[in-house]
Amino acid sequence: MASGARWVVVAVSLLSGSVALAQTPPPRCDAPEFRQFDFWIGTWDVTTNGNAAGTNEVTVEEDGCVVHEHWTGSKGGTGQSFNFYTRATKRWRQVWIDNTGNPLDLFGDYAERKMTLAG
Repeated sequence: MASGARWVVVAVSLLSGSVALAQTPPPRCDAPEFRQFDFWIGTWDVTTNGNAAGTNEVTVEEDGCVVHEHWTGSKGGTGQSFNFYTRATKRWRQVWIDNTGNPLDLFGDYAERKMTLAG
């Protein structure tokens, strides 16, 4: 009887011109691993040995999926990085580009309260 009832519902839906398809919602970036780089968010005055090196504005974008770095060096250079947790590899990736076209592609992990990237 239950299978007959389902058939009736499907038939009514088809006759009314609407078919409801089950859709998987898109993945979200709100799991704890996506928040491991949040300590970096903010506006930073960066120094090297007490001397001004530049400023960094770090924001979260794309519904929490991207940590976006906006760098301005004290000598005029600029650059941006896009940092994101990759579900497939379970690792972080940073893609950097500066105003001279110099790219950098890094991969890393968060462990023991430290983010380590290398490339």
